[in-house]
Amino acid sequence: MKILFLNLPYEFNISRASRWPEKTKSGTLYYPYWLAYCVGVCEREGFECKLVDCITKAYSIEDTIEEVKEYEPDYIMAEITTPTCAYDYKVINSIKEAYPKAKIMIGGTHATILPDAVLNECLGIDYILRQEYDYTVGELINSDDVSNVKGVSYRVNCDGEDIAALEDVNILTDSIDFNINHTEDREPLEDLDSLPYVSKVYEKYLNFDDYAYAFAQKPMIQIVSSRGCPNQCNFCSYPSTMGGRIYRTRSVSDLADEFEYILNELPEIKEIFIEDDTFTVNQPRVIEFCDEIIKEFTQEGDTVLDCFNGLGTTMLSCKEFGCKYIGIELSEKYCQKTIERYLDYDMGDRNVKVLRNDSVYTYDDIKDYIQKPQMSIFDFI
Repeated sequence: MKILFLNLPYEFNISRASRWPEKTKSGTLYYPYWLAYCVGVCEREGFECKLVDCITKAYSIEDTIEEVKEYEPDYIMAEITTPTCAYDYKVINSIKEAYPKAKIMIGGTHATILPDAVLNECLGIDYILRQEYDYTVGELINSDDVSNVKGVSYRVNCDGEDIAALEDVNILTDSIDFNINHTEDREPLEDLDSLPYVSKVYEKYLNFDDYAYAFAQKPMIQIVSSRGCPNQCNFCSYPSTMGGRIYRTRSVSDLADEFEYILNELPEIKEIFIEDDTFTVNQPRVIEFCDEIIKEFTQEGDTVLDCFNGLGTTMLSCKEFGCKYIGIELSEKYCQKTIERYLDYDMGDRNVKVLRNDSVYTYDDIKDYIQKPQMSIFDFI
């Protein structure tokens, strides 16, 4: 079986894998890392795979269709987001019309939270893979009955049959009444060490110079060391859609081993960007990781920690590791109450003063919310 993983084209550069998919002024462009992790899993399971980033290739819809026809996949896997879904639907339907033999699977935040709407609005989609889909893709392809595969939404006809599995039916051209079925949710992946190194997938299919993050030196690489977030912030989409509230981590040794692989095998990489929901949730792990990196490696570089409310010992370990920037994220009490993001304001104030003395820069990400008094911005500054 051949699977084509597509980061779908769009009208401008946009980071579908990020929690804020939008056009940026900084030139930031994320790797399609959810797709890339799944590619690694599927290749290990014996599937023939290809990952194509239509964004970095500046593909049009026509270019994308030509890519599909040339590869001749049995399955196509892609993601959609809320800001891009109208254009994504156009792309997906165009692919389905031009190459109907491929089954199209869609994941991502928008599809996870609104599977019924997506399947009603875009007939070119055969299956929605909700939440983390690393292992869902392979299980779905290998299964004779989609109802046995967790985390899938799909259409059925009046007889309860999976419409996508019917060879003589084209839902784009045939008038078919359908209902939408949802299998039970897939449990969050506990063993993150079981995932292949995403850096190897990037190396095989992508160009490192195509991606950027405002704080990072180019070329940079983007990996994940944990998934999920226990905080209850009401503004963040990922814990509610993809990663969930259960915080899970890779072991320090597994993470350090991937660092070693990148440093030894990808010497052109100048910075490693850990794209976690909240890297510093488990502070003893942060200290252990910093100690391991300090012990094993001597390379210097800039490091950024976001969403930080750490103790002094953790911050000092991060500084020794090479941390140059720390994001307090949210320091003002009124704002914390508004978005249900509760941090220790006094500790944050003390830590900022310590960091200034140690030449570590601090920044406060979130400063403007509905009904928040304007003057409170200046209270913290």
